[in-house]
Amino acid sequence: EGMCYSIAEAAWFNCRIVASKIDGQIEYNSINYIFWFNDESVDELKKQIINAYNCKEKLNYMNVNRKKLLKNFNLDKWVKEINKIYEV
Repeated sequence: EGMCYSIAEAAWFNCRIVASKIDGQIEYNSINYIFWFNDESVDELKKQIINAYNCKEKLNYMNVNRKKLLKNFNLDKWVKEINKIYEV
């Protein structure tokens, strides 16, 4: 599986995120308010949904998350890196 853009989009809009720990998504570890669960663990998924729902802290990390996203997950940066591979 590849990197999930919906996680980046949700983080950009300061949403709490519940996501499975799969290789393509773990790169988002530095983003605030992602509640990770082990793939195929219904009990852990349930626990993390409840944790996300009950999270009482103010979600004032929007600017921090956006800076992290722009620095680490910028699509323009990715395209430039991919183009380098194909340059002759």
